[in-house]
Amino acid sequence: MTEFAGLAIRMWDPNFQPAIIQQWNGAFQYQISNSMTFTAGYVGQHGTHLTDFMWADERVLNPDGTTSPGPFVAGNSTLKNEIGAIRGSFSNGASEYKAMQLVLNKRVSQGLQGQLSYTLSNCKTDAAGFYGAGWGGSMSAESSASPQNVYDVAGDWGNCYFDATHIVTGYVNYALPFGKGMTFGGNMNPVLNGVVGNWELSGILNYHTGFAMVLEDGWGVDPAGVNAYLERPDVVGSITYPKTKLGAAGIQWFDPTAFAVAPAGHFGNEPVGDLRGPGLSTFDLGIHKAFTVTESKHLEFRAEAINLFNHPIYMYNVGQLFLSAGTGLGVINTSQGERNFQLALKFYF
Repeated sequence: MTEFAGLAIRMWDPNFQPAIIQQWNGAFQYQISNSMTFTAGYVGQHGTHLTDFMWADERVLNPDGTTSPGPFVAGNSTLKNEIGAIRGSFSNGASEYKAMQLVLNKRVSQGLQGQLSYTLSNCKTDAAGFYGAGWGGSMSAESSASPQNVYDVAGDWGNCYFDATHIVTGYVNYALPFGKGMTFGGNMNPVLNGVVGNWELSGILNYHTGFAMVLEDGWGVDPAGVNAYLERPDVVGSITYPKTKLGAAGIQWFDPTAFAVAPAGHFGNEPVGDLRGPGLSTFDLGIHKAFTVTESKHLEFRAEAINLFNHPIYMYNVGQLFLSAGTGLGVINTSQGERNFQLALKFYF
């Protein structure tokens, strides 16, 4: 039987079950004033029977360090030995999410409107998903789609790749109190009002701490000897974040000496999501004014600054989270989201 040589096959668990998601939440709200409220809430979620991708041709690692064939496609050993890989889909994944959410809301009054939100949360799972990692450049994990040990899915229980402990978001809109019909300059002449009157400001704040990340030994590095494609290393020291600037080479975000390839015959002991990547902090500012031409026509001017303070948004490339990257391990040399200014002029008729 040579027609299947080197090919990969896809199989589905015959007992595959649909995912079950349970959600619960509760909140209370306090009215501070006629235009301001404060809300505090708790949000929880638990998922079971989540789809989990697994390399089903992985061998079983025995307690003495030896390996033996896995149970999948055991009834056709000739086919199993001939094909290149077995890609399996199972419904044995789980997840949980819990969060405290605080919201301060200001409804429109005296030209001011805004909201500030804070979330303290944690997400855990043992099913990253087939594309659950930031391959090709991202701020999040490079977690393998398949569990390190497909016969111990719970061993991959850890922080979700999109888990961020602290999240702050907010927005504000403010009509400056200068100009015709406003608190100051209500009788301003039309020419002066056209220059300094009726301006509006708006801002958007986004902040979160770093997403969870995990290291891999490298594609095909297999210290356990089980034909696994991606295995995690051992943690051999304290995980620290020196964030050392390396000039044009980038930033040494975490200390790579805290990790080493596991000994032969062992899986790595690094927990999933134990590392944290760079966070994000941006503020967008907008200025807006409408110029009245006639009763039914007006000209609108907008000036906007995206990422006003030009905070870098750092990203990892996939190889920089592989131990096989050598001196490049843990180095960030990619970013996006540089400051941008844009102007717009619209005529409404």
